[in-house]
Amino acid sequence: MGRELQRDYGQESQVVITMPLLEGTDGVKKMSKSVGNYIALEDTPGEMFGKVMSISDVLMYRYYELLTTEDLGHAKSLHPMEAKQTLAELIVARYHGTDAGRQARGEFQQKFQAKEFPDEPDKRVDLKPEDMSERDFHQACEADRKNGFDFQRQ
Repeated sequence: MGRELQRDYGQESQVVITMPLLEGTDGVKKMSKSVGNYIALEDTPGEMFGKVMSISDVLMYRYYELLTTEDLGHAKSLHPMEAKQTLAELIVARYHGTDAGRQARGEFQQKFQAKEFPDEPDKRVDLKPEDMSERDFHQACEADRKNGFDFQRQ
């Protein structure tokens, strides 16, 4: 219909290609940085892997369709956790390399499945007593007492 109208008005016919929109990690709105439901290409492998793991199982199959060339039937035959980890590894590998994808998967499994945490944290925050308000200090002391610790301000 559109081409006929263009021809009738003496315009050159044009072609339009439409693509489905990719829903963001919330599974509702289209993926958007401004909404905050996006996976950035410059995310670290661990962050990227974690964001893919946070999507719903239903949305995971949509990501398989739109972001990979993998057989959707095979993905559906896997346990959802296995399918999602495979998807996350594939996406990380596409932007950071195969080794990074494998490593991100291993770290995820270590932290969230085996519940093994590294001896040293990735980041450390040292707080001084003056960094805490009296209210925060008393709340921390109360929480520590409930957990069997005796925390005192120095």
